[in-house]
Amino acid sequence: MRGEWLHRHGASTLVVFFNGWSMDSTPMTPLTARDCDVLAISDYRHLGLDCDLSGSAAGYDQTILLAWSMGVWAAQKFLAGQSHVFDRALAINGTLCPIDDRFGIPPALFAATREQFDEKARLKFYRRMCRKKEILERFLAHRPARSLAGQLAELIALEAQVECWSATDALYDHILISDQDMIMPTENQRAFWQVDQELPSAQKGRPDRKIVEIAAPHFPFYRWQGWDELLAEVWGTGYA
Repeated sequence: MRGEWLHRHGASTLVVFFNGWSMDSTPMTPLTARDCDVLAISDYRHLGLDCDLSGSAAGYDQTILLAWSMGVWAAQKFLAGQSHVFDRALAINGTLCPIDDRFGIPPALFAATREQFDEKARLKFYRRMCRKKEILERFLAHRPARSLAGQLAELIALEAQVECWSATDALYDHILISDQDMIMPTENQRAFWQVDQELPSAQKGRPDRKIVEIAAPHFPFYRWQGWDELLAEVWGTGYA
């Protein structure tokens, strides 16, 4: 995994952002950050980080985890035993069972993407991820500076190592689900976070977890002007 500072200007809040598959920090460059620093984590070919996360978080008044898409699973995997580093955690359009017919991306679709991955398939993925023309155009103007070979290698690595965890074990206290998600199907996200079908009824759900649906596609980030606006929509002004 690769860590990149998107914003670092001595703010009191640190946002650690676990990106989605095939991404780097480039699509996030349009987002401003006034009251927070932002460290982006990308590329899950290897789940070792090229920077010191605990050291990076030292000195901040609060540290917030944001994870999107496959980053929801990757953050849970990587941060096992380190949840104390974060004051709060948000999952966006992802689950802890990300390759699954009920709770994630259907395995057949995932395999087809791997088998057919080329420039045409990559563009199709971006289209499905953004859905609306104006979002796609803005995304393509800031598309990831990733090679096809590197993205495919990451896809293969994820397919080989992804396993499922229960929603009750998740480190996330807030969940955002896009109602127009064509990548991580909206219904599958709802099923995973709201009803853990593998557990007895007495153990289902977590009363302290807040689940919110937003009108957005799988890539929702351009609905916000910046990271502060995103955080304020979830936790309120000042991230209280």
